[in-house]
Amino acid sequence: ALGWVLRRPSWFPVPPTLLKLLFGEAAQPILSSMRAVPNALHSSSFEFAYSDVHTALADLL
Repeated sequence: ALGWVLRRPSWFPVPPTLLKLLFGEAAQPILSSMRAVPNALHSSSFEFAYSDVHTALADLL
């Protein structure tokens, strides 16, 4: 997301095998994709200032 906002190449991609070698089982959360939804905030009608991370980073930078 940061590379996209800055219109610059992102850091070089790291092969999953290297992450597993360096971090062992701790690499699993990095390698698995997870979409978290803040249900408590949504149920209380909380309004986020930004709809997505790209918009937030663009405003901050």
